[in-house]
Amino acid sequence: MNKTVLAFIVIIALALGVFGFFISRQQTSKTSTKQDAQVPFNESYKVSDNKDLVAKSLSEVDQLIEIPDKKNAKVAEIVNLKSLQKKSKIFSKAYEHDIVIFLPTKTIIFDPLTKTIRDISKESYYDQVSK
Repeated sequence: MNKTVLAFIVIIALALGVFGFFISRQQTSKTSTKQDAQVPFNESYKVSDNKDLVAKSLSEVDQLIEIPDKKNAKVAEIVNLKSLQKKSKIFSKAYEHDIVIFLPTKTIIFDPLTKTIRDISKESYYDQVSK
């Protein structure tokens, strides 16, 4: 009977340890999700003031599709992907350091490494983008 009580105590201790582990992971997950959600939209990307990068990106995308109103396009690099993905579904196909072209009527996500367009959306964040 003494071994039975000892085994029961060990099982309870293990169960509490496992339970505590999962609770702490869940709390950590919630904290990081709240932090990502609190990142302002304009801190999730970096608008480029590098005229060569802007011209190169617009030129590469324009070879794939015609970009209307290129003069007013705002070109940015994704620097906080998780935050952007929480803002809109269009960013679900994006990766860190992809180029986002913000236009008055659409948003284009471009991969500068493979020179491909990941997505085009009629959602426009043009007015929210600070230049």
